[in-house]
Amino acid sequence: MHLYILEIRQVSGVLDRVLANRDWLVGDRISYADLAFVLWQNATKNMLLDECYDENKFPNVSAWLGK
Repeated sequence: MHLYILEIRQVSGVLDRVLANRDWLVGDRISYADLAFVLWQNATKNMLLDECYDENKFPNVSAWLGK
């Protein structure tokens, strides 16, 4: 497996843990950090469709992206 895939999974895991206890990454409303990571996360999903990236392993990230 490529190192970039492992790194993307690791970052997604960190985001998922952070979002387990809050709605947004920083504070109580959407911020630049959320906007930056939403773009990154959506690009990741599209880029890794053939690499077995399972977004269901990150339910908090999925819920956050749906806001």
